[in-house]
Amino acid sequence: MSLIIDKRLNGRDKNLGNRQRLLRKLSEKIKGKFKKKEIGENIDNNVSTDSLDENPIYADYKSLDSIHINNDRFESGDRIPVSGGDGESKGPSLGEGDILLSTQEYLNIVLDNFRLPRIEPSGGPESKVRYRNGGITTSGPMSRLHLIRTMQASLGRRLALGRPMLEDPDTEENERKRQAIPFLDDIDLRFRSRIKYFEPSYSAVMFCLMDVSGSMDEAKVSTSKYFFWILWYMLKQKYNKVSLVFIRHTDRAEVVTQEQFFGENKNGGTAASSALAEALKVYKSGDYSGSNIYIAETSDGENYGADNDLYLKYLSEILQFTRFFAYLQINSFSFSSIGAGDTMYDFLKDYETENFAAYEIEPEMGKVLDAITHFFGGS
Repeated sequence: MSLIIDKRLNGRDKNLGNRQRLLRKLSEKIKGKFKKKEIGENIDNNVSTDSLDENPIYADYKSLDSIHINNDRFESGDRIPVSGGDGESKGPSLGEGDILLSTQEYLNIVLDNFRLPRIEPSGGPESKVRYRNGGITTSGPMSRLHLIRTMQASLGRRLALGRPMLEDPDTEENERKRQAIPFLDDIDLRFRSRIKYFEPSYSAVMFCLMDVSGSMDEAKVSTSKYFFWILWYMLKQKYNKVSLVFIRHTDRAEVVTQEQFFGENKNGGTAASSALAEALKVYKSGDYSGSNIYIAETSDGENYGADNDLYLKYLSEILQFTRFFAYLQINSFSFSSIGAGDTMYDFLKDYETENFAAYEIEPEMGKVLDAITHFFGGS
């Protein structure tokens, strides 16, 4: 029986192919887990492998020619112990452990096959200076000297001119040639070159607006957080730079930090127009020229009836410079204290335009993807 011991460790990204195959097998399980997630739970990236159907591993080495990868414990001829079993039983299955995914891997699977044309960059991009490798050149700074190519050029020149090698006898003729033909000449020098080019750079500004009055309970705030987070993640895939502006409101609005934005709710009534007025103020006072503006607003739908007209006035002004405005109403239908036809969604759904849409969901994490598709999937 032949036994090969391979002690070489895997190099960088050597397991990338295996990782991608594993993620493809886990994709449906992850999507189902995301949709069933209860509000209030964090998005954990641990995925159980219990449902994977893998080929069993047998512990019978009696007549097996094998190669052991990444072994740093055994030498040729060593007997490898088997824990339990009689040599004929199946080894442990893959389903006994969990797999930790990165946030990017997790969301790439959840958002797979989502086509969101309204998130595609538009308008004139800015130009950023970038540099890329331009190959080998004969001039440049010494800090970019390419030693290997320089020595190769030197060797080729010395061979062509017949300069004696170091192992050749030290005769007078050879010494004369060594003096006449230098070991390293200026014409041997080779440098790594850099080419400057201009790369289009798209930027986006995402305004996050949220009602934080007493009627916005923890479940609704958690759903809002998931909505803002997923939208921000998708924008990051399309834009080189995404800036965030957080505005919370009751009957008055204020610009706050992210920690304050998802902090405790406030007491008081609700005047949704105050959030739009604050967003207009921030936009006019800042330099957002050339940026794609996205506004995402979440609310439970309660608002002073007399405030609706003022809301529409600010909305029409905002839509003139906004790439897209998404209004998401999060409401527990079975426990709603708002009568049918009295919510903001009931009147905003009639004002949908190319860059504005309203949608209503229950406070469930899985429903957020339905909202994202409605807003940014296009027709």
